[in-house]
Amino acid sequence: QLKAGKKIAQENALTNYYNFGIHEFHHHITLSSHLLGMAILICKRELFENWPREIQEVVTAAAHHATLEQRKIAAIEEEVVLQNFSPDNYQIHKLTDEEKSLFEDALITPTSPYREKIGKATLAMLGE
Repeated sequence: QLKAGKKIAQENALTNYYNFGIHEFHHHITLSSHLLGMAILICKRELFENWPREIQEVVTAAAHHATLEQRKIAAIEEEVVLQNFSPDNYQIHKLTDEEKSLFEDALITPTSPYREKIGKATLAMLGE
């Protein structure tokens, strides 16, 4: 659809937008910071709970550290990608705080069923 020149919108992490070549067809970018990229660390609860407390703490701390580092790397990667877009060829808009609030409000109803499935505890772990 993008190659055909149809006016459509899509969402993607900025690095995917660039690496997948979407930027060749779609020259309007809104930076909303609403996507959450994840690298999941999976461990059986029973196994984790049977580890010595010190091991649990080290693994938990390492996972927290990895999360913070991944977010730093993602921010750097986005800055690098943005440098590839000339203002002459691309319209880039970063949402203001007010626009971000309106965007979040608009998503309350359509995301409600998924938030219920995910659960408050999981959403809290994701920073909500």
